[in-house]
Amino acid sequence: SELIYFPELQRLLENNFLHLISNDELSLFPELSLYWDHPHEINNIVIEFNLENLEYIIRLSTCKSYCIIFEDYVQFTTNIKRLHDLIVSQKLLTIEVVIRDFKNKEIANFDFKFFNENSKLAFHRVFIFNSAEHSIFRIHETLFVFLNYSQIDEDKDIYQHIVNIKLFTEAQNHNTFYNRKLFIDKDGKIKHTLHSDEVLVNLADVKSFRDLLNLKDLSKYWYISKDQVDVCMDCEFRYMCIDSAIINKRADNTYYRSIECNYNPYISKWDTEEGYMNLTQIGIKCNSVGFNTDDFIFANNS
Repeated sequence: SELIYFPELQRLLENNFLHLISNDELSLFPELSLYWDHPHEINNIVIEFNLENLEYIIRLSTCKSYCIIFEDYVQFTTNIKRLHDLIVSQKLLTIEVVIRDFKNKEIANFDFKFFNENSKLAFHRVFIFNSAEHSIFRIHETLFVFLNYSQIDEDKDIYQHIVNIKLFTEAQNHNTFYNRKLFIDKDGKIKHTLHSDEVLVNLADVKSFRDLLNLKDLSKYWYISKDQVDVCMDCEFRYMCIDSAIINKRADNTYYRSIECNYNPYISKWDTEEGYMNLTQIGIKCNSVGFNTDDFIFANNS
């Protein structure tokens, strides 16, 4: 076998994550299919908790996967029993709960009684933001993720990336954050994402699931893959990144992010790493006017 010159590859080999094969052995592997599809026209609904709105959209749609967002821990504990009963009665399949604000409390302040007493809960994952601690553990079938930062923080890190064939194939031709999703705020406004000012329709004005599917701009962002978005198209993480940044379209039909990512793919650095520089600092311009690398300064990334 040939020598491996990169220490990262050498470590992967030594720990049996990589294996060297011959050209003859390579021919034994079938070509990877990049085909992706999903049986549901809407495969996920993200909704800020409002019991009336939640009951209405559940009755209206065929979607069985929901992410339900609570403003704080008090709102969650006040409604957990009614929410659980609703989920069970409607036979929903996948439920994520997000608690936006735990008021910087310790995990010991979270009451797990309801979860301990019910071994077959409808909740699959519970994300608790603004906790004093960072921790991940499971109680029966429910995974708890306590995070010591704000849910509205749009910065990413490498640990938030998802590596699986389903997401990889979807990312070839779709935006994996927006694709086949509905977002409903607490006032019943249906949007592309909760932090968008663009309102597609008010839930109260929707009379059937077909009305939702026929909305003019429903799929506006679905087919804008990261291979079409400036900077993202040059990022090595583009097929495993679920990024909520709003995508803007220029007059020449090219795309760019509404905010700069906290990872710079041109120097392979996160903004928390030593030596990080943003796009402007390395001479790259990316805005509503266009994408320009004429002043690009190569940064030594050693």
